[in-house]
Amino acid sequence: MPFIYDHCQSPGIGITTTGASLGAYHAANSLLKQPTVFRRCLALSGVYDLRRYMDGDYDDNFYYNNPVDYVPGLSDADVRELAKDDIRLVIGTGPWEDRGPTHQLSEVLSARGIGHSVDDWGPEGGHDWPFWTRQMDDFISRPGS
Repeated sequence: MPFIYDHCQSPGIGITTTGASLGAYHAANSLLKQPTVFRRCLALSGVYDLRRYMDGDYDDNFYYNNPVDYVPGLSDADVRELAKDDIRLVIGTGPWEDRGPTHQLSEVLSARGIGHSVDDWGPEGGHDWPFWTRQMDDFISRPGS
């Protein structure tokens, strides 16, 4: 973050996180944990519940880095900060795409009243770079980007 602030010559500038697949998890998790630093998130084809990768291991460290677990317990102050952020979760129905994790996170965010959008690209969105490149281009070209 200090590099970004220095490079942009704008201390405190809102930072956008973005990522695809496991990177979408990191993008969303970063914004959800630091909503005053990261102000926008573009999460493409992500997984937001990592339990399936943990072979049953589960502790506090895991809990506080697994969005579907810790978001329901966020403080009201954190929820108010997240209300100022732009959270976009992107999915499709194309090859290798699993829509379930995005809908799961969307339900958790909605239950806490955290605004977000789910951009469904249908068959134009799959789990691979040709799809993600078009989705990122669309995001960047939107007003306010």
